[in-house]
Amino acid sequence: MKDKIMALEEAVGLIKDGDLIGIGGLSFWRKAAATTREIIRQKKKDLGVLSFVGGFCEDQLIGAGCANRVRTSFIGMELFGLAPNHRRAVESGQIKVYEETEATIALGLKAIYLKVPFLPLRGILETDILKVRKDLKEFNVVQTYIDGKLVAEKGKSLIIGHSSETLNNFNCAEKNISDFRFQASGFKEDIYAIEALDGQLITNKVLCNPVSKDGSYESDTANDLLKIVVVNRYKNAPVAKSFIKNFGIKKGAIASSVAHDSHNIVAVGVDDESIMDAVNLVIKEKGGVSAVHDDRKKVLGLPVAGLMSNEVGYKVAAAYTAIDKMVKEEMGSTLAAPFMTLSFMALLVIPHLKLSDMGLFDGDAFRFV
Repeated sequence: MKDKIMALEEAVGLIKDGDLIGIGGLSFWRKAAATTREIIRQKKKDLGVLSFVGGFCEDQLIGAGCANRVRTSFIGMELFGLAPNHRRAVESGQIKVYEETEATIALGLKAIYLKVPFLPLRGILETDILKVRKDLKEFNVVQTYIDGKLVAEKGKSLIIGHSSETLNNFNCAEKNISDFRFQASGFKEDIYAIEALDGQLITNKVLCNPVSKDGSYESDTANDLLKIVVVNRYKNAPVAKSFIKNFGIKKGAIASSVAHDSHNIVAVGVDDESIMDAVNLVIKEKGGVSAVHDDRKKVLGLPVAGLMSNEVGYKVAAAYTAIDKMVKEEMGSTLAAPFMTLSFMALLVIPHLKLSDMGLFDGDAFRFV
């Protein structure tokens, strides 16, 4: 077999003007930085760039005039903001952007090596990508066969499920209402709060003057300023507390252990008792999403790493839909996807203000507040 190892300069020399090149890694991480610089040195032109999540390498190629089109789900600099060259080129019309998701890229590449014209993907239905990608077509699958055997029909799987051992790391005890008490500072001063943005990973950092009673801060539903907490799921530790705007919840609380990146328990609610009940429902299940108000309590257990269920997919989908509907219609949340928004409120690397189990974190200054 011919040795495929060659000098970087020689390898880049194989790239022709107009080629589509794929760049691996994730924004800043595991990127082909040396290869990118060599492409620029060799003054390649009119390249297409394909990347799951683009970052500085893609931005350099665009800034150097090497690329005229990109296919990606995102190009940016994480906590440092947007990619400046990419943004300028898009706004000026210098490059063509093909909106992708990570799934459409993966299945597109798989279709190429399988030598088939396309592969189906259900996950993008009802998303805005279909509004900007007219080449993506919708169709109904009546039956699915594997090795000549009917495995799905009319949208239902016929594959027999099998139980398996659940793997998890969930070691915290149930909480008491006193764990969620947020002691007031004793001074009449504003404190920082998170402002959630519907459909966005980023948040705003705002100042607020929360209501206090008997020496403790409380949620203020009239001004949509609610208490948010993060509970360490791996060990018993003090509960981190702050405030958040724009969830719109008028009664009760919601909680979830699907909370990037550490997947601790994040909860938002109007009072400590509701927050405690929502959190303890998740703890009892060793992971899940929950919602409570008045005498109504719902929980979807996620016992596999606190992130996934070992139940049949249709059952899980129905349970999640019921909880989501309860949060919006009965509890008043104005967010399109309350649990999705909640899941990113502890992701510290995304600006501007987030809450971890260790406290409030300023993504711009990159330090705890």
